[in-house]
Amino acid sequence: NFDELCWTLTAKKNYKADRNGKSVLSYQDAFRLWCLFNFLSEDKYPLIMVPDEVEYLLKKVNSAMSVELSSGELEDYLSQESLQQSGLSVWQFLEMVNSGKFLRGIEKETISMAIEEVYQEIIEGVLKQGYLWKKGQLRRNWSERWFTLKPNSLSYYISEERKEKKGNIVLDRNCCVECRLQPSNNSNT
Repeated sequence: NFDELCWTLTAKKNYKADRNGKSVLSYQDAFRLWCLFNFLSEDKYPLIMVPDEVEYLLKKVNSAMSVELSSGELEDYLSQESLQQSGLSVWQFLEMVNSGKFLRGIEKETISMAIEEVYQEIIEGVLKQGYLWKKGQLRRNWSERWFTLKPNSLSYYISEERKEKKGNIVLDRNCCVECRLQPSNNSNT
């Protein structure tokens, strides 16, 4: 993956996890935030994110955790003249998030799940995901599968880790969706 290659090359020199071993972000979370930052940043080099975009991204992550962002502290941080003038580099952004200043008292696992959810929504285009029942094509039995809905496709996997893709359904004008509340035990349906 091109993003992973660029991250590996640039992070080695520029990314500094918390020196005290108290990093909020795992290496994978830092990579995902780096991708989100690059996607949302201004279209000029060096890539920077203006304070409004930083606030938007942090609010998305907090919303995914059902936590309200402490706006006062964030506004104080973002209102620094140097940030207002030039914006925030990706490395400053990651350092700010890693400091834990805006994610106090939240478990690392919760933060990681929220970052993954925002990454999947913004970068991968995932609209909805979760477990559904699917009727087999050859063996007509029902199986629970992890589904991921994107604008033009519905993919399904064995589990939510999404390691083994079992199928992909292209959604176009010729598609018809039927809804069932629960699978039927009748083998004729």
